[in-house]
Amino acid sequence: MFLEQEQVLKVLLGFNPWWVSGSVPRELNKPVKRAAFAEITKALLHPRLRRVVFLSGARRVGKTTLMYQVIDELLKRKVPPKRILYLSLDHPVLKFFS
Repeated sequence: MFLEQEQVLKVLLGFNPWWVSGSVPRELNKPVKRAAFAEITKALLHPRLRRVVFLSGARRVGKTTLMYQVIDELLKRKVPPKRILYLSLDHPVLKFFS
């Protein structure tokens, strides 16, 4: 099935509100950070290596919360908002790509 570019963009904007606002919505950014937060942030901010981070695991263990925390940290460190992409392939429109 062919997806309209506008339809995909709307979904991506929904997943990435910082593209417009410049920040992660407060309700998505929980204050308690796990040890994995530091490891992911360190990998993404490596001065010489460009990285992509994929998180996988069981449902409801905190992967999405962790990603929002990392995204918030990247924004605080002045990474341009449009260089940060978050998506979930559970979305019905994006399932066509998985």
